[in-house]
Amino acid sequence: MKKIAFLALLIILIGVGCVANDVEKVDDVVTLGPPDNSDFMPAFKYIEEPNELIGDYDVIEGDYESMIMAEDGRWYTHLHARPFYDGEWTFENGLLIFESISFDEPRVYNHVVMEEGLIILENDGDQREVWQPVND
Repeated sequence: MKKIAFLALLIILIGVGCVANDVEKVDDVVTLGPPDNSDFMPAFKYIEEPNELIGDYDVIEGDYESMIMAEDGRWYTHLHARPFYDGEWTFENGLLIFESISFDEPRVYNHVVMEEGLIILENDGDQREVWQPVND
């Protein structure tokens, strides 16, 4: 019985010794300090100016296949190569607002970003659109 208790205690001590060594290695990594983030680039950029949205887009996520954001504040969409929705758009204080006689109320997006070359629109509800600029 003493031999079994001794072996069990030896196994426990060996196991604790291994864990203690692992902790020391982790401590070594932690003591190196934080990484240098001076060259950190976020994955996305908030759209700040309306002119950043003007152009033609293929729609990756949304109710239509293509979108035109015109400089005069008009927008046009197409589905199956035919006109779909259209209306007026405004962008102020980070809010992109689409108005149309086709909508019961304006569509408002409060999260308007560019990420990896895509325009991503989201609101606090369930609306999300992803546009890819068309390169002429």
